[in-house]
Amino acid sequence: MTEKIVLPNITIETAKGKYSLYELDKQVYSLLGYQIIKWCDPLPCLVKKENVTKLIKCRKVFSDSLKAALQYDPNSIPPKTINTSMIPLYTLFGHIKLGYEYKNDKQSNLSITWTKDQINRYINSPNIYTSYGTQGESIFHATKKNSIVGQIGMIIGSKEPWVEAICIRNGAKKIITVDYYKELETHFESISYKNAIELCKESESYFETMDFMVSFSSIEHSGLGRYGDPLDPFADIKEVEKIWCILKPGGILFLGFHIGIDSIVFNFHRIYGFLRLPLLFQGYNLIETYFDTNEKPFQFTKESIEYAMFNQYLFVLQKQY
Repeated sequence: MTEKIVLPNITIETAKGKYSLYELDKQVYSLLGYQIIKWCDPLPCLVKKENVTKLIKCRKVFSDSLKAALQYDPNSIPPKTINTSMIPLYTLFGHIKLGYEYKNDKQSNLSITWTKDQINRYINSPNIYTSYGTQGESIFHATKKNSIVGQIGMIIGSKEPWVEAICIRNGAKKIITVDYYKELETHFESISYKNAIELCKESESYFETMDFMVSFSSIEHSGLGRYGDPLDPFADIKEVEKIWCILKPGGILFLGFHIGIDSIVFNFHRIYGFLRLPLLFQGYNLIETYFDTNEKPFQFTKESIEYAMFNQYLFVLQKQY
């Protein structure tokens, strides 16, 4: 007989009302193939209900990523609404608030260039993180304290090379940028580009090859179609699973996005709270949390989520197993 997990006697406010952790385990996580295994203050820790080796698991993750990539239609227009049949999955069976704000930022047919002078200006600039105001400064402090010196890393989603420049400044040996641009010429010897669809086709060759990966203000858009990607209610979770497969054992993921009460603003972005964060963090240990200009990490608590005011936190996650 399986021993019952003892969880704190707290309730979580969702779009459907207040629910205990036991109720959410049964009504949300279990239906998605997960289960709560312990309390990792301030969130429950989940495990996926699967009994396969790491390589077999990642082959399926890579295969699913490729199938999704092959659904891409270069002539499509980003959608303005979610098909009614998909709403339960996008909202975790009604527990996540759904709103609408439309953006068409499709960029798959774009070809852009980052010149060597442009990247050097970022590297040498005292305001290297200005693309996201002071909130982007968290990447600088996190990659400095959790040393990336001499390491090879991958950056998921990038409009301007400020994250790349931060990593180079903090000692990274090589950076691979991944996005949906048709082409991205970097003209910088330690920075290269990989199209996101091509990465899906070649994913298995990247199995456990990266020392670290960075995603800042990117994951929350996955599967919403805003950037021309296929609709998928769990694309953000699948992306983090793919990152897990690409990271070396013990590798580090620097993951940044908006925190607050769980919600989706379609097709603009997601906001992560008590419900969805455990799904993203599954398979990782939360090492540290950073915000804004603070050089030191802060203690991530229940109040950190409740009073986040949609700020972008940066989580330092270490791959388990």
